[in-house]
Amino acid sequence: MELAEMAELLFNHRGIIAFYTCITVYLYGDLAIYAVAVPKSLREIICPRPSADAVVWECSDKFNSSDLYRLFVVLFGLLLGPFTFGHVHKTRTLQLVSTVIRHASFGLMIVLAIIGISRGHGRSVADVVSYEKPANIATFFGVCIYSFMCHHSVPGLVAPITDKSKVGMVLASAFMAVLSVYFVLCASATFRFQPEDIEDVYTLNFKNYPVQAFGYFLSLFPVFTLSASFPLICITLRENIRYLASSMNESAPLGDATPSRGLYGFLETNMYALVALLPPLVVAFFTEDVSMLVGFTGAYAGLGIQWIVPTFLVFCLRRRLASEWKQMHPMEVGATRPGTPAARGNKNRFASPFAHQAWLYLVLAFSVVSVVLITITHGMH
Repeated sequence: MELAEMAELLFNHRGIIAFYTCITVYLYGDLAIYAVAVPKSLREIICPRPSADAVVWECSDKFNSSDLYRLFVVLFGLLLGPFTFGHVHKTRTLQLVSTVIRHASFGLMIVLAIIGISRGHGRSVADVVSYEKPANIATFFGVCIYSFMCHHSVPGLVAPITDKSKVGMVLASAFMAVLSVYFVLCASATFRFQPEDIEDVYTLNFKNYPVQAFGYFLSLFPVFTLSASFPLICITLRENIRYLASSMNESAPLGDATPSRGLYGFLETNMYALVALLPPLVVAFFTEDVSMLVGFTGAYAGLGIQWIVPTFLVFCLRRRLASEWKQMHPMEVGATRPGTPAARGNKNRFASPFAHQAWLYLVLAFSVVSVVLITITHGMH
């Protein structure tokens, strides 16, 4: 069962609209990041930045770096945009190739950074510890949430497990593996490069590596992987917008987002496709700041998906279970309903250690505080 199916099962009409609104905003941010990262990577390969502090530089008699970037944004939209109007499925071959490229790129970046540190090109521990820049806290927070956004993969991990008693161990192992890779990647980058030299698309830090094959491979890594994912996410966003529009129509059955047939259905699908495709391209056309987009997407929409939505899902599920338990055991409601001392006497050894209702309120409170602090920080800087 996917996250959207859980929301449809447990949330009321307003909750479903809020859920799909959050998902839609997140997917818009995701597509904008992709639409910036790919053209920027291509621009940096064809017209390398002369120095780290260069903002706009000449590439030819007709184009400067900004013009070339915008040209690539237009080409990116023209080449991949048409897929938004059809149906594209992620095949096993595409998943396998993408996974191999991702793992190879992550491993290569870590190894090359460690080699640079071992050759004395890195930073000292004292330098790393003494560095501080409070203005980056909001972006850092958003990037952390965006990087650890893997809720959509959790159902895929749980479903194949035959022995559900091992779900906790499998999920813990998966999250620890992700955390370990991110920690090693971030630590190696922190000790290898000066903060002002780190590109917002990290793979571009290796474009001038002496072994040119490595530099080109890492620089083109976002081009291949993100370009392959862009049409799929666009189609997902298109269908989410269709569902959201259908859900807002009180007269229509909830969730009845079946595409219409004939000419009207054709126009409707194309309209939703344009609504999904154009805003990210427009954003990419006017900015190439990936870190800003990642920070904003993660800090707001990402926080909603990662913290707030799961919290309300758990709250609604517990309330439904308690209601069903009352119906099944009407004579025992006062004695052994869930949460009472008598019920806690029959402990489930697979129960979550965070079963107390206070954890839900703590997560919600922390979410509100985080949004307020992030907004204040963005406003100040």
